[in-house]
Amino acid sequence: MGIIDIQKQYFFESSGNIRVRYGLGYGQPNAAHFCLFVAIVLCVLVYNYRMKLWHYVALLFYNYFIFYYTNSRTGFLMTTIFLILCWLISTNGILSRILWKGIRAMSDKAFIITTVVSFTASVLFWKIDFLRSFGTFSSRFRTAIDVINNNNLNLFGTRGISTDLGMINFLYGDGCIFLLLFLAGYYFLLKRYSTRDNVLFMIACCCYAVYCLSEAYADSVLMNMTLLAFGYLLYPPDPIQERKDSGFINCRD
Repeated sequence: MGIIDIQKQYFFESSGNIRVRYGLGYGQPNAAHFCLFVAIVLCVLVYNYRMKLWHYVALLFYNYFIFYYTNSRTGFLMTTIFLILCWLISTNGILSRILWKGIRAMSDKAFIITTVVSFTASVLFWKIDFLRSFGTFSSRFRTAIDVINNNNLNLFGTRGISTDLGMINFLYGDGCIFLLLFLAGYYFLLKRYSTRDNVLFMIACCCYAVYCLSEAYADSVLMNMTLLAFGYLLYPPDPIQERKDSGFINCRD
C-alpha cells in the first residue's frame, strides 16, 4: 500500500539469477516470515477450539501471500507444515491417531535431535555431497563450520558468535550449561505433559525445533514463545486444579 518502506533487498543466487525479497518493515525477509509463524502459532493455540477448515485454508493462503514478498522458503514450509498438522490432528480420524502417536514419541526429543543433526552435519559438511546440494541453505553449514573451527566450547558461551544454524549459535553463543538446561527443560516438560489435550503445543515445539535448524531464535522468548511453558517446571500447577483442566496450556482463560 506504500504506507511503509518495504525494504527491497537483492540476493544473488549461485545460478547467477537476482532474487528480490522484502523485509516488510522487519529489516530482514526471514525475520518477517518468522514473525508470521509466531503469530499463526499463537492464533492456533488460542482459537483452535473455534477453528474450522476454512480458517486453516485462509491462513495457508495468507502464508503464501507473505511468502510472495519475503521469499523465505523455510518460513513458508514450516508455517504450512504446522497448519496442516494442526488441522489433521483436529479431524480425529485414523490419520489423526497415527499422527498423535508419532508426535508423542518425538516431541520431547525434537530439540535434542536437531542439536545433534546441526553439529554432525556441520562437522561432516565437506565429506557428504548431499549436504552441499542444498544451495543457499548450505551457506549456514559453512558459517557453522567457521564457528566450530575458530571457537572453543565453554560453559557460558562466547560473545560475538553469529551463525544462522540455530543450535550451533546457541551452543557456542550461550554455552554448554544453558543449552543443556534448554534441552532438559523441553524433555521433562513434554514428558510430563504429553497428553492429547496438549498435542497442538507439542506440534508447535516440534516445528520450532526444525525451524531453529536454520534460524538463531531458539533462545529468544520473544520469538520462541514455547519457552514460556518452562514456568510449569519452575511453578507446577496445583494437582487438583491440574486434573480439572483439559490441558496445561489453557489459552482460553
